Amino acid sequence: MLQIVVLGLAAYGAWYLYKGVKKQVARVDREVRDAEKQRPAAETLEYDPDSQTYRVRKKS
Repeated sequence: MLQIVVLGLAAYGAWYLYKGVKKQVARVDREVRDAEKQRPAAETLEYDPDSQTYRVRKKS
């Protein structure tokens, strides 16, 4: 009987831990999405064959 109680407590603890982790993942995901919205658009790069490097494309 004691083994069933301990197993039940372990299952409840695992479920409670899963809920906590799931809540934190949702919070981090929300923060990342908010940060992506605030970030300016990425600039386009163009390849310079003379120097064999990429540079930020100048706006014309």
